[in-house]
Parts: sequence; C-alpha cells; structure tokens
Amino acid sequence: MSQRNYNTRSTAQSTQSSTTNTSSVKRSTRNASQASKTNTKNTSPTSQRTQQNDDDEYMTESQATQSKDLTAEEENQLVGSVIRYLLAVDRTKHVIQRPQLVKNVFGTYNKHYRKIMTKVKATLTQVFGFNLVEFETGKYILTNAITTNPPHLSCPESEKPRRILLILVLAHIFMLDGICKEELLWDFLRKLTIIPGDGFKTQMFGDVHKIITVEFVKQQYLKMPKIGSSDPPAYEFHWGVRAEEEVSKRHLLEFVSKMYNDRPIKSWPKQFNALNESECQSIESEDDN
Repeated sequence: MSQRNYNTRSTAQSTQSSTTNTSSVKRSTRNASQASKTNTKNTSPTSQRTQQNDDDEYMTESQATQSKDLTAEEENQLVGSVIRYLLAVDRTKHVIQRPQLVKNVFGTYNKHYRKIMTKVKATLTQVFGFNLVEFETGKYILTNAITTNPPHLSCPESEKPRRILLILVLAHIFMLDGICKEELLWDFLRKLTIIPGDGFKTQMFGDVHKIITVEFVKQQYLKMPKIGSSDPPAYEFHWGVRAEEEVSKRHLLEFVSKMYNDRPIKSWPKQFNALNESECQSIESEDDN
C-alpha cells in the first residue's frame, strides 16, 4: 500500500528573493482564507480530520485478507479443512466451540464463517452421515444421521460395554419422565448388578461413576444440574443434547419393552406420548431444512 510523499523545500529554495517570498506568502494567505471559509461549518479539529483520512486510506493486511471474496477452490479447501478438524475432534465426542474453529481452521477467513459452516453441515450429512448440531450459539456436536436399531449394538465391539451402560442410563431417565436423581440412578445400577454395593469400579465397565458423571456429561449425552443447596451437594440427571439428537426414543422404549417380556409400548402412555412428540418435532425439523 503506497504512503503519502511529502516534498520538502530545500534550504536553498527557502532563501529565494524577498519578492518571491512576499508573493508566496500572499498566495498562501489567500489560500488559507479561502480554506477557512469553506470549512466554517466543519467543527472537527484538523488533527482528527487527518487521522480519519489515514484510517480510511490504510488497511491492515489481515483486514484486506478478510474482506476479499473466496474463490470456489479456496472455499472448497476451507470446507474440507473444517470437516477434517470436526471429525478429528469428535473422536472424544466432546463439544466443539467456535473459538476453536476460528483459531485452528478459519484464521483470517473468519468473515466467511457462517457461509462455510452451512456448506460443512450439508456435506457432513450427505457424504459422511453425520448431523452437525449447534446449540447455545457457537457450540457444536456431531451426531449420527443414520438411524440404527438396536442402539446398544450399533458400535464397535470394544465400545459395546459403555454403549450398553449409556443406553441403560438413558432408558432409566426416560422411564422416570426425563429426570432422575443421582441416588436413584446408582440404586438402579446396583439392582442390575452393574455396580457393586460398596463402590463404582467394575471389571467390565471400569469406573462407572466417572464414566457417567464426567465422560457422558462432557459428551453431552447427559446433563447433571445441581439441585438445592445441600451439603454434600445433590444432583439429578437429564438427557443431554447429543442424546436428544442421536438416540431414538421409540427404539429405546422397544428396548425396555423386551426387558418386560415384550410388553406393548403403548402401555407406558407418558413415554409413548413423549416419543410421538419427539418424532413429530424431528419431521418438522427435516421439513424446515
């Protein structure tokens, strides 16, 4: 970007004849008087006008990079970079936040964030079978766009124990109208002999308390709000946003039905109504997209 070129008279030029100097001063005085009349209505100081002109003229390299439009090739490359980053981070199933994406992928192309994320969302669904779910503005999770049944068997063999534990926990919360106090959940798992009576560590699942209260919560399968002001604090469990997006309530109720010797799912009216409502919302969401 070019800078102003200021031409300074040399010392020799400044020692011209007095006649020349006098006429120059007169011309300068007339010009100054005319400029003063022209700018009478302008109340801003000269220094502020100069600074404003400088601000308008100069633009940092970063701003220039952000303001330019992306070519089709650059756009596709950025979409691919975002998708690769999302898939890599999703291995932990933790929440992905906008500042992470801007810092690690977008960089100076942050201006194009919304446009690129719209294309990323469509590509993830159409090509990779994932839904990119945004919640709480700028927070994302990837969920499986392909409905699977039964849910506790649709995973690699090494992940099945934790998947079974998750489905049992979600099913219990669902059957309790969506809210389960912490102690009630531990009692339920003890009755199923998932955890021993005197602790939480098992050979099959590992530290069940940590898996449920830390990992499942971080992965947004569960929410664990504090209730009351007791000491020690008490908590309750709700379904998290990933569970709402990824787990079919119908499949879950059918899973529970098998545990009760194929009892008809309509025999649980609250849960049956909840799954119907969930399916209607899902259809409306697909129509909006």
